[in-house]
Amino acid sequence: MSFPHTSRFLLLDNFKSWSWLTLLFSLLLALWGAWLFFAEVPLVEASESGRLEVSQRVHRIESPIEGKLLSVKVVLRQAVQEGDVLVSLNSEEEEEHLAEAQSKLQALLAREEAVQAELGIEEELAQRQSVANVEALKEARLKFRQESISSSFAALEVEKSEALQEAGLISEVDWLRLQGEAQRHQAMADSAEQGILTLEAEQRSSESESLKRQNQLEQELLKIREERIDLRFQLDHLQHTMEDRQLRTPVDGIVGSITELRSGAFLEVGDAVAEIVPDGEVTVSATFKPTALGRVRPGQPATLRLDAYPWPQHGTVPLVVDRLATEPDEGTIRVELSPTTLTSEGGSSNEESLPALPLEHGLTGSIEIEVDRLSPLQWLLRAAGGRRGHAASAPTQPASTDPA
Repeated sequence: MSFPHTSRFLLLDNFKSWSWLTLLFSLLLALWGAWLFFAEVPLVEASESGRLEVSQRVHRIESPIEGKLLSVKVVLRQAVQEGDVLVSLNSEEEEEHLAEAQSKLQALLAREEAVQAELGIEEELAQRQSVANVEALKEARLKFRQESISSSFAALEVEKSEALQEAGLISEVDWLRLQGEAQRHQAMADSAEQGILTLEAEQRSSESESLKRQNQLEQELLKIREERIDLRFQLDHLQHTMEDRQLRTPVDGIVGSITELRSGAFLEVGDAVAEIVPDGEVTVSATFKPTALGRVRPGQPATLRLDAYPWPQHGTVPLVVDRLATEPDEGTIRVELSPTTLTSEGGSSNEESLPALPLEHGLTGSIEIEVDRLSPLQWLLRAAGGRRGHAASAPTQPASTDPA
């Protein structure tokens, strides 16, 4: 092969290589242009801080009374139900007073029952005596009527026999007998009338004594009932005090925090004992710069990266904006979000490859809210416009007059 032929071959090979490089560069340039004009890049708003919170209020348990700690019934992060005892305070003195009051109450109830029964018997006896008195008065009045009739008849016989005696038609003995008979019947009538008066007086006295005894029993019964009411009040107060010495959880949930306590420690009124995180949905509360107003709106997607779980290993938590404040508070805007489904950083579902993140109250993290989608060219133009506006708004530095 001659040298000129070899030179032409090398020139042709170099031309082919440059053609391929030019084609490849043109293709890359076209792809980059397509990406620059047509691709979409998310524009995000980053949070200042973020925290997971339950939708319900966290309950802070404080001691309502002072006393010595007897025992602690729960441990940190233990699941509890409404009414479960958290800690118990010493209540020996209240228990003694409660036992004494209960003993007095039992004795008082027995006394009340006995007085009630005695009053019932007294009322029944008074009712029976009243019936018997009515019958006795009927009988006494009937006897008085009979004796009065007999006395009237005997007096009439004496009046008729007086003329016969003066005429000598009857003997002196018969006349005296008739007079004696009339006097006897009159005496019996007077006795029957006096018996009625005596019986009525006795009945009034008996009824008065019965009413007096009933009144005394009723007064005693009223006093017993007043004492019973007072004892009931004391019992309720003691039971309430003892209940206050059993600090219970007000809701279902978990023990979010608990003060380090030991048996025998003395608690003052208002001392914090524990915090109960109630069961319920977990929401995300975040703070943003005031510039987020107008850009962040409800319904926008967001991403949560938990501080305790590195996102390359555990993934992120997708969120959606629920609501946001309209006025800054201490230089920040509060935004509330709610989680949706666990995803990877790329946005695809990754539930099988990534462990489930525990969305628990108190966890912190950073939130990015997607506020817009722009092409790379739009993003570059907006960024350049922002820098230019910032430079235009900067104060002009005065020229130096130093003759140096």
